[in-house]
Amino acid sequence: MRRALLPTLVLLSFALAPLAAQRRTFERIRHYFDGSDALEIGLVGGPNRNTVTGAGPVDPKIRGLLGGYLSVPIAGGLRLRPEVLVSGKLVGFPNEILVPPCLPPGGCLPISGQETASFTWLEAPILLETRFHRALGGWGTPRIYGGPFVAVRLACSFSTPASAQPAPLNGTVPQLVQSCNAADGSSTRYNNGDAGFVIGGAISTGGIGLGFRWTRSLVPIAPDQSVLTGSRLIGAKNSTLAVTLEIGTRLR
Repeated sequence: MRRALLPTLVLLSFALAPLAAQRRTFERIRHYFDGSDALEIGLVGGPNRNTVTGAGPVDPKIRGLLGGYLSVPIAGGLRLRPEVLVSGKLVGFPNEILVPPCLPPGGCLPISGQETASFTWLEAPILLETRFHRALGGWGTPRIYGGPFVAVRLACSFSTPASAQPAPLNGTVPQLVQSCNAADGSSTRYNNGDAGFVIGGAISTGGIGLGFRWTRSLVPIAPDQSVLTGSRLIGAKNSTLAVTLEIGTRLR
């Protein structure tokens, strides 16, 4: 009986060893994921650098975003993170040489000016966030997130050189700011909405986080139109990189 029982115990020990190893591996993974079930709320903001694709040569410009977020636990280290942001996006077009009408002829210098387009959006991203709890020890908790967003346009304007004025001695002219509807003589339509996706990450500790994100629009700023308007933003889409600072707190 003992001779029959001994091989059985040996085989059973070998069979249970992988299960114990798997259990240790599972516990280690759970250790690195933040399994906190706390509901969190906070503010997020920072500078962004915006450019557009499909508009030819452009000069990326810096503006910013500001808003709030709610972080809802789902399971383990997964969390749902809806946000509401006001995001400014600015883009410039390369310098052009302008020759204003001057009297007498030849009485002023050629001037250079840059046209810029400024948009302000109310964005609502719905992000899925994953946290790696204690992955950096006491340095903080890294996390990554991504998901879709939709947006509504709040404001839109163009800044163009006031080229009808005589050029001053320094060869530059003041800028003339107009709303989108009055920016060109034709009735260019600009979309009132936007949609796309957000990808980013951050490192946080003590309710304060520093991160980055990339926001990519899938909707053109101005759709293709039957009438040629000459707007460079027809078919162009926003692409924005941002550095973010977050300040959050637990609700429970």
